Amino acid sequence: MLAAIVAGLGVLTILTLRAAAAMEDPLRGRLVRLAWLSLALTALAIVMLAGLVVHFFRRRLFPPSPHAPTPYVDAWAEAGRRYTLSESESEDEANGKE
Repeated sequence: MLAAIVAGLGVLTILTLRAAAAMEDPLRGRLVRLAWLSLALTALAIVMLAGLVVHFFRRRLFPPSPHAPTPYVDAWAEAGRRYTLSESESEDEANGKE
């Protein structure tokens, strides 16, 4: 996707520079500014694309160390162990039965 953005911005730069060469002075400045903007965005997209490629190959060549599996914890048993009734509550009230 980023490669398509680079290609599109490159085409936009070329088209605006060609149009600016054929235009008269009042519009030429605006087209040249548009060409510079599209060129700057193209450069930014190329830098981002290069960063993604470097990141991909670095992860591919040097994979991260595997993590130790986390021990299984029964959350319901842990919640039941931690939950305590207040003095004014009964078990039926705590379970929603009245």
